[in-house]
Amino acid sequence: ANGDVSMAGTAAQQKVSVQSGGSVTLAGSHIGITGYSIAANGLQVNAGRNVALNDVQAGGAFAVTAATGNATFNGNAAAVG
Repeated sequence: ANGDVSMAGTAAQQKVSVQSGGSVTLAGSHIGITGYSIAANGLQVNAGRNVALNDVQAGGAFAVTAATGNATFNGNAAAVG
């Protein structure tokens, strides 16, 4: 997307790739996904339990919250502001 992307919850079979020229916000339950690949100017991920991210590039702000679980980075994670 050229602008902001907000995802409240998804269900997928494997991996999900999200690319945005603006900010990306992920919140809620994202079921059945083995990992995310995300490229965005600003990135905020809020998870009630666990969050697993594969490749992450954030040109601006970068925040990950796993309220009652773990945040796992399985690939390249970079925050460049």
